[in-house]
Amino acid sequence: RNYMNDALLVHETFNLAQMLQGENVPANITELYNLVHEQGQNGFHFYMLFLLGFMSGIAAGNGSRFMNAKNAEAAISGFLMLQSLLKSPPRDIYWGYMTTRAQALKIPHETAEDLVLVRLACLSRLQDASGYKALRGSWDVLGSFQKDVLIHHFLADGIETRAFVLEFLPTCVANAKANGLIGLTLLLEVLVELLTNLKQAVQ
Repeated sequence: RNYMNDALLVHETFNLAQMLQGENVPANITELYNLVHEQGQNGFHFYMLFLLGFMSGIAAGNGSRFMNAKNAEAAISGFLMLQSLLKSPPRDIYWGYMTTRAQALKIPHETAEDLVLVRLACLSRLQDASGYKALRGSWDVLGSFQKDVLIHHFLADGIETRAFVLEFLPTCVANAKANGLIGLTLLLEVLVELLTNLKQAVQ
């Protein structure tokens, strides 16, 4: 029972699935660190075991249709990075995971713009390099101001730089890509307007 309560508290504090999709920020890992440092690692380990079972059951039928080789690779990368939770800085864990995803997808990850595109690739739930070409094409048609806003947003860590966590953004990306009248570029343009207004509202 204690493990279950601790795991629920972990899930309330930190959603691993959001990290796997590039949905949250390094500050969320800081919150997880603070919790695990206080309550110990047993609840966190139980949470990861629970989440692995939960994700394996998504769209279940004859086996798991969600936890295929590609999705399992991303999940394992996230689990491995979080093993160093009490040893490594949150930013290193977060961007270390993003780097492993970039390597798995065989996409660039050297510059700030590259890292933003890696995070967008996670948000887009890309599973191979072919999807990256379309993502890159949507990015390249944006103006310099729009790119600057998005780079600032997607690189903000929430620790030293204010960050906004936009929940369900992966679903928005998926729906935009599936809608021929919208597409990813238009969604990114709307996102720039939203972020600009949010920045003004909190200043």
